[in-house]
Amino acid sequence: MNAKTNVVPCFTLPKPSFAESRNTGKRENCGYEIVTALQCSKRMELVIGNNPKAPNPWVCWYCYDGKSYSTGDYCNTFKEALQSLADRINRNMCFSDFADLDK
Repeated sequence: MNAKTNVVPCFTLPKPSFAESRNTGKRENCGYEIVTALQCSKRMELVIGNNPKAPNPWVCWYCYDGKSYSTGDYCNTFKEALQSLADRINRNMCFSDFADLDK
C-alpha cells in the first residue's frame, strides 16, 4: 500500500554573521544585518537581524515584500530571537499569510 506522504519543507539557519553589511549586498534594516530569513508566503517572511552595538543585539521581524519590516521582537541572544521566530511560525500557521505556500 502506497501512502501519500506530506512533505514539510525544512530550512537550515545560517550561523549569525557579524560582518560589515556595507557594499556586500547583504540586507539591513535600522542598523541590523538580516542573518536569517524564512519565506512564509509570496509576500511575507520572518527575519532575524543582528546589530552587536544595539542594547538588544538581536531582533525578529515580519518582513513584507522584502522591504517593509514590522512588529520587531528585540532580544538579547540569538537563541531568544530564534525562539521568537518559532513562536511566530506557530502563531501564524492558521493565518492566510501561510496559505499561498502551495501556489
